[in-house]
Amino acid sequence: TTDIYELEYSITQSLFSLFKEVIAMVIFFVALFRISFQLTIFTLIIIPTTGVIIALIVRGLKRYAGKTQDSI
Repeated sequence: TTDIYELEYSITQSLFSLFKEVIAMVIFFVALFRISFQLTIFTLIIIPTTGVIIALIVRGLKRYAGKTQDSI
């Protein structure tokens, strides 16, 4: 019975946290768009693009490091 209560508590806390984070994110984006629509759009385009580029570079460096390690 204690396990069921712990599971219920865990699920309740997770759902509450998810709900709270979604509301905070919506409020955050509304504030950003009100401050500067153009800057917000620019940021929403640049940050993911930069993330993809960095991920590709890291993947290449890991592959290179693995090949170098194998050759030693």
